[in-house]
Amino acid sequence: MRNFFSMDNPIIVVLTKIFDLIWLSVIYLVFCIPIFTIGDATTSLYYVCAKVIRHSESYVWREFWSSFKLNFKQSTIYWVVIVIIYMLLGWNINYLGLNNPETANYGSLLSSVYLAMMLILALVTINIFPIISRFENSLMTSVKFAMFCAFRHFIHTAAIFFILLINAYIVYLFWLTPMHFID
Repeated sequence: MRNFFSMDNPIIVVLTKIFDLIWLSVIYLVFCIPIFTIGDATTSLYYVCAKVIRHSESYVWREFWSSFKLNFKQSTIYWVVIVIIYMLLGWNINYLGLNNPETANYGSLLSSVYLAMMLILALVTINIFPIISRFENSLMTSVKFAMFCAFRHFIHTAAIFFILLINAYIVYLFWLTPMHFID
């Protein structure tokens, strides 16, 4: 019974990691409130998750804050560029598909090309922030490495993409639909 409350007890170790991950999620959500810091918060999240899960370090706030300060400029630049590209592609899809009857003949083809470009950008986006959290590279080196990882480990990247898509759909359902099932 004396060993039950020991810090080396596997149950205590697992509970400590779970608490650290919950604390990390709260910190992440707070740092995502200003929208332009989402990229840096995501980079810091990956950095601290690797430290907590793999190396059993439990200085969550200190590691998050040091990674946030270290990667702020690079991650924020990536994030802003990614959001601008998504907005341009979305605007082009909207313009070709809905608003312009003159392009109706070839608009669906170009919309498909833009959707494919959005998909490739999503796969790169999934990989770019973990790469920034672990390596110090130039802009183009990080993008090339993220693209290489996206297609080299396509099954893992696709699985992450679909998990994110399902989570976004669940958030969409609970955010925009009234909750009649609670009454």
